[in-house]
Amino acid sequence: MSISGSKALRFLWDRSSPYKLAAAGMMCATLLTLAFDLVRPFFYKDIIDSLTITSDLDLGVQSALWSLFFLALSFIGHHIFWNLGHFVLVWFESRILRDTSRVAFQHVQKLSSAFHTSNFAGSTVKKCQRGVFAMETMIDKVWFDILPVSVQVIAIAIIFSIKASSLAIVLLLGILVFFTITIYLNNRQSKLELLSVYAETKASGNFHDVVSNIHTVKVFAKEKHEEKRHFRLLEDWRQKMQKAWLFHNLISISQGSVAMLLEVALFYLSIRLFQAGRFTIGDIVFVQSYFITLIGQVWRLGWVYRDFRKAVVNADEMIELLETEPLIKNKKGAKRLKFQQGEIEFRDVSFAYGDSNDAVFHNLSVHIKPGEKIALVGPSGSGKTTFVKLLSRLADVTGGQILIDGKDIRDVTVDSLRSSVGIVPQDPALFHRPLSENIAYGNPQASTKQIVRASKLAHAHEFIKDLPEQYETHVGERGVKLSGGERQRVAIARAILENAPIIVFDEATSSLDSLSEKHIQAALDNLMKGRTTIVVAHRLSTIIHMDRILVFRKGKIVEEGSHAELIKKQGSLYGKLWEIQAQGFLPE
Repeated sequence: MSISGSKALRFLWDRSSPYKLAAAGMMCATLLTLAFDLVRPFFYKDIIDSLTITSDLDLGVQSALWSLFFLALSFIGHHIFWNLGHFVLVWFESRILRDTSRVAFQHVQKLSSAFHTSNFAGSTVKKCQRGVFAMETMIDKVWFDILPVSVQVIAIAIIFSIKASSLAIVLLLGILVFFTITIYLNNRQSKLELLSVYAETKASGNFHDVVSNIHTVKVFAKEKHEEKRHFRLLEDWRQKMQKAWLFHNLISISQGSVAMLLEVALFYLSIRLFQAGRFTIGDIVFVQSYFITLIGQVWRLGWVYRDFRKAVVNADEMIELLETEPLIKNKKGAKRLKFQQGEIEFRDVSFAYGDSNDAVFHNLSVHIKPGEKIALVGPSGSGKTTFVKLLSRLADVTGGQILIDGKDIRDVTVDSLRSSVGIVPQDPALFHRPLSENIAYGNPQASTKQIVRASKLAHAHEFIKDLPEQYETHVGERGVKLSGGERQRVAIARAILENAPIIVFDEATSSLDSLSEKHIQAALDNLMKGRTTIVVAHRLSTIIHMDRILVFRKGKIVEEGSHAELIKKQGSLYGKLWEIQAQGFLPE
């Protein structure tokens, strides 16, 4: 990962582009605020000189009072423009954070299923969150620290050069040495900060993983095991964080030494200029006022640079994520799928996961007629789930074509394809939202009446009506407040309401008791009417009435036919599977 900061600054610039007028207003307010700060030492000098040099005391006091009046105006001016700039900054910054968060959210949604299954959800969210707030830190440091210091150094150097060139030279050399040390040491520290960020991300990802699987942890009584494992990750983070912090102490010592030497040098030169008759006491106060104004900002630059670099690291981590190309995306010029009949064809399809040399499919060809009801059966790992993933473009074929109504699914938009293929998964995950929203997820415009009707068809209404808040009940993360069977009923209701022309059931009744399965099977039969249907089945009793059954083994279709046809075949794989299961659920 780059820690140069160029990516982060470029990203921030792109996000700021729509708000250039606000940025210009902030710049003007900041410059005017600094202008009031920079004229203030002139008034200090005039007050001191009026009281110490003028022979006429009354005249000197009057002059000092006028300088005091203008000094008060400078404070008022500073206060007004600083607050105006801050109001604009709040408006500007809040929109940058919102836009950055939106970009991150949009991109993470577009990333392929392969990415999400290979990365902790907690780590991904953490990277985005840190990146968003890194934008806030970078803006704050630029407007409150880096810009003011830069303007002040240039302005004060010019003013000093007018008073005495030696003062300007000493100031610029001192600031140059200070910045050089700061940048050099902080660049070295950034590597330690980066290691600390990696360690913290890993610990956060583990935290999320354990919380997501807390039921499993409790069932196996592995709380102590997970605690020890997480502590090792936390200890690794602590060690890396400690190294980074200790190194920062070295930076502070170095910066403090330079700042003290610079102050002594300027004071020494001022005294010598006073001795030579070129400076008044007011001039000495004048120089020290500027130095005190500047050194407070410069001294903070160590912390500012450290925080800025840390923000850059966090921003780069998010930007690296945003630069991850989605494996599945719309082809240039892709059009929406115009659904006609629901004909599906796998034409010489080949597929392998990642860089694996072991292909799941090799020249697989399947033709599914419009409205046909197909079942996919076979041992685990035979390719049934992959078949469904390829159909909905959760993964892309590495060879061949998949066509719907004669149209290659890679030539149509992903959202129009997936809207046409409704999937009821074996283990449906629900949002921690009201049941009504979960059921209407595929059709957000559905009325309450439609939601209840779909729930009744899926036999979900039976348990929902007994809940305290009924359809407004929140179901917990991934639906953990519901049983497996209840989640499946909600998923079936969602599919009924979505009304997609192609329906895929991935063992959609596996978590239901026999009575509920009997009722829901009737609802599913109604849902299948007029639709092309694919059922991934392990319980063969649920597919005996399907038009055709495809038997997979090692990525190949080794048998196909109706239930009756396959049972009659001697030594068939389907027949063996049926024999194993039939004892428990022979059809009536």
